[in-house]
Amino acid sequence: SPQTGTTKEYGVGFRAVDNKLNFRVTRFETTQDNMTDSRMTGVLNRVVDLEARITASLSKSFLDSIGYAGFDSAQASTLFKRYLDNYDFSVGAVRADGTRNAEYGGAPAGTSEVTSSISKGYEIEAVLNPTRNWRIAANVAQQEAVRGDTSPTLNALVDERLKQWQNPQLWPLVLAGGVQAVNSYATTYMVNPLTTAKLSVGERVQELREWRANVVTNYSFGRETKLKGWSVGGAARWQDKVAIGYPVI
Repeated sequence: SPQTGTTKEYGVGFRAVDNKLNFRVTRFETTQDNMTDSRMTGVLNRVVDLEARITASLSKSFLDSIGYAGFDSAQASTLFKRYLDNYDFSVGAVRADGTRNAEYGGAPAGTSEVTSSISKGYEIEAVLNPTRNWRIAANVAQQEAVRGDTSPTLNALVDERLKQWQNPQLWPLVLAGGVQAVNSYATTYMVNPLTTAKLSVGERVQELREWRANVVTNYSFGRETKLKGWSVGGAARWQDKVAIGYPVI
């Protein structure tokens, strides 16, 4: 589904001094859903890649003998099958050593893991007209946004497959640079990135400045003066410091 968002605002305002002063305070909360989760970019296709490597590295008879529930097993879940279908996972004929060549394509265009974000804050605005020709406007804003949860679908899929991948008999897994145990591959490319991503749930978005303030003033010369038609003004802006990251612990 496309990205969506909802906002709730609660505000109060008043006017005073014959409408020369206008003041307003607003509290807002914005929720955004179906945002692309950049934390999951490197994990998305690892499940199908690992299954393809297992199929190409270990014979079907061996996998059956240890009770491995692969793509062609009766124990394979609907979630797992739907995921493989999404990548056009296919297997060739059985080779002399009992292994099979497995291939898969890319996910359909636009496929990505999604997350959410919640932004909360206040906005304070004031407009003051000390005289008929002089106007002053000021606003102060405070905002913080926190990162949402990681994909429940991908988490469920990886958790389900880990029960199969953690079998110590699943090796050697053939890689370009040599061999590796299946559990080691899963830990390196899925468990560790997912764990790191989950630790970021609820943390503040780093690039967002929490506080900012603006002041604008303008004075228009009256028609009875030699400077009629002219005005003079100025503006000032202040922004809070911005974070570039969290310390490594």
